[in-house]
Amino acid sequence: MNNKFIFLFLLLLSQLVVAQEIYPLAQWKVKQLEANDWLNASVPGNVQLDLLNNRKIEHPYLGTNEFKIDWIEGKSWVYLNEFKVSASQIKSDEIILNFEGLDTFADVYLNDSLILRADNMFRHWKIPVKKNVKVGKNQLKIIFRSTLKEGERLAGLSSIKYPADNERGSVKISPLIRKAPFQFGWDFGPRVLTTGIWKPTYLSFIKHAEVTDININGKLISKNLGQITAVSTINVIKDGIYTITVKDHINGHIYSKKQLKLSKGLKAINSEINIDQPKLWWPNGKGAAHLYQLDYEVQLENQIVSTKKLSVGIRNIEVVNEPDSLGVSFYFKINGQLVYIKGANYVPVNALPDPKSDSIKLKKLFLDMKESNFNMVRIWGGGMYESDYFYDLADEFGILVWQDFPFACTMYPSDPDFLKSIENEAIDNIKRLRNRTSLAIWCGNNEIDVGWKNWGWQKTYGYSELDIIQLENGYNSLFKKLLPNLLKELDPDRFYFHSSPISNWGKKEDFKIGDNHFWGVYHGEYPFESYAEYIPRFNSEFGFQSFPSWSTLKEIAGPNPKLTDSVLSKRQKSYKGNALLTKYMNWYYQHPADDETYVYYSQLQQAEGMKLAILASRASQPFNMGVLMWQLNDVWPAISWSAIEFNGKWKAAQYFIKDAFKPQALYLKKLNDKLSVNIISDEFVEGVNLKVVRYKFSGEQIKTSYQFLSLQQGNSAIIIDGILDDIKTRDEFIYAELEKDGHLLAENFYFLEPVKDLNLPELSYDWKLKKTNEGYYLEVMSDVFIKNFTVWINDEPLTHFDKNFIDLLPNIQNKIHFKTALTTEELMRKLRFRGVKNQTK
Repeated sequence: MNNKFIFLFLLLLSQLVVAQEIYPLAQWKVKQLEANDWLNASVPGNVQLDLLNNRKIEHPYLGTNEFKIDWIEGKSWVYLNEFKVSASQIKSDEIILNFEGLDTFADVYLNDSLILRADNMFRHWKIPVKKNVKVGKNQLKIIFRSTLKEGERLAGLSSIKYPADNERGSVKISPLIRKAPFQFGWDFGPRVLTTGIWKPTYLSFIKHAEVTDININGKLISKNLGQITAVSTINVIKDGIYTITVKDHINGHIYSKKQLKLSKGLKAINSEINIDQPKLWWPNGKGAAHLYQLDYEVQLENQIVSTKKLSVGIRNIEVVNEPDSLGVSFYFKINGQLVYIKGANYVPVNALPDPKSDSIKLKKLFLDMKESNFNMVRIWGGGMYESDYFYDLADEFGILVWQDFPFACTMYPSDPDFLKSIENEAIDNIKRLRNRTSLAIWCGNNEIDVGWKNWGWQKTYGYSELDIIQLENGYNSLFKKLLPNLLKELDPDRFYFHSSPISNWGKKEDFKIGDNHFWGVYHGEYPFESYAEYIPRFNSEFGFQSFPSWSTLKEIAGPNPKLTDSVLSKRQKSYKGNALLTKYMNWYYQHPADDETYVYYSQLQQAEGMKLAILASRASQPFNMGVLMWQLNDVWPAISWSAIEFNGKWKAAQYFIKDAFKPQALYLKKLNDKLSVNIISDEFVEGVNLKVVRYKFSGEQIKTSYQFLSLQQGNSAIIIDGILDDIKTRDEFIYAELEKDGHLLAENFYFLEPVKDLNLPELSYDWKLKKTNEGYYLEVMSDVFIKNFTVWINDEPLTHFDKNFIDLLPNIQNKIHFKTALTTEELMRKLRFRGVKNQTK
């Protein structure tokens, strides 16, 4: 290569330098407003995390330390950052200070000039600061006013006391503040009113032009044609002829290129890309979640002045919510295909947000969802709009997102200032999220409509007729006008409805109408069998509490936890308390011998309940077309409805949910003294074998039935005649399996008595370990039936198994796979087992 060529290459390279420069502001200090000592601060982060990292407080998740940090919310805090601006940077046409998230009441000073008064946790604040910065050192100071005191001030100005029953105390402030509702306390988590710079903060130095927004969407136009549309908003600062290019990020293929003469001001540029034989984006279980990775570039005179990296999938999402012969439907079609929804409700991963650890938690949760056969996750309205990384993972893993706006379980103000704040918040977040391929549905709020109509707030809070009119008008202004009108303008192709659920669970007629939160089990204290009786068109919330694992309780409460001590009694946040868990346990299990067994049984009964609810719902297709259990995860180590603990450990429920969500599943029930076998399949499958066996717990096979069939998508029922005749209900059980070409597709067990009444044999089993390149196989065999055989590794509580808490068939080898860094010798010492062992009746 000659010198002339090198010179031309370097010259060209220099001309392609992007004019826009991003300067992160990361080095921060923090202190209490009245204090003198500065502490190192983590940004993004919060004051509570900073105090913890600087060893000024004990960890609020241990013992009863949660109550020792209440004082923080009553104080004001100051963050300080010093940064330098160069002479070349200050020549930029525009300099923008970006706060992606300030939590919550913040006065921002730049070089002693007040440039922003923030009051909404969910806003992205963009402040032009070219006139405020100077060459050399600049000082940025943010004073966060006490959320508690601001809330109390707003409550004092309000003529209405809002029904925020999640809050302790008589003064309800959460509806008045645009902040994540769950942080004020909920029945699964603590009250932690975080304060601080909770999202990235940076300076943008802009020259010539900037892409301020892109609305990108991928659609399937016909069987063999896909289309990607990108509508960009460009802030043109310098007149000129601009080149707008859309190209493949991987191979550089140019999809679209146009030259336009642009004058100063905001310009909307529309680019359309037709793709023959497109690779489609499918939800998990239906196909690959293919994403097109694109670069969107704006050039002026061969210089890239602004660029955006885009990720988009080609797919069509349709929500069908309309009257039909059965009531009012609620189902999803993806790329023209009916898709049964399988998933859970998600709550924020941490009550004390820590971006580094939380990203690890999120990645694991999405791996867990994929492994567990999920195709949707609902972002519950008591939480928040999630991080960009959350939606990156949803797009990548093929997990559809149901997005609630962050409003839950109370009425809200509707004065002009409050609605204007929500309007700006919604615009910020609709624009941020509408490009997400996985985003399937918007919902205005969680349970406010059903709460207003059924929970008795009017009487409890003594509302006058004028109060009621004001609150109802306010609800309509926010959820039936403001939000849908914004979505119609900014994201018109996605379905929106004003509140989930559409129908209440109190009357059977309600289950025929749209989505429903069935809380007859747990809150209504109905037995688990009610899950098979009360089935809605779409079950978007249902659940049951359990304790976390014994190892987690020891982390919370010390080496010898007692369920009745103050630490764990205060950890129980539900008004029903442990008494309800005990009530259900008395229905289904014999009295536990000790606290550890109680914890074990609590997980088993939750797991059995979730399994029954899911299978009964899936077996009701097409009447029911989706289940989202409550809840997937925890915000802290808790006694809660979660299926996955805060530390990532699967409870028994998550193993059962994974099995119940498999592409093929079996649901067994007694129908007119005969055995009904519902065969559920997400797809058409030819040539499968159904085997149904009646067993004695001692191991003997009494009767066997075989069927050879093909599976249709949805549900089909087969009646097995005679297999239940004269069955000894306490000594025998039914086992069914579905297999194709020697591969087990699904299996299930059916018992005709509660577990407590079964004459279960003594636990007796043999086991051995087999090491492979992929980890270990635990091979277990018993000559008798074992109920809920469970394995764990002592001192290694987070080890994940591919299945656990399983029922063991007599004389059948069962393989459980897991990975660990321990040696075989260490495992031989540390493996632990247990199962359900009833006392002789």
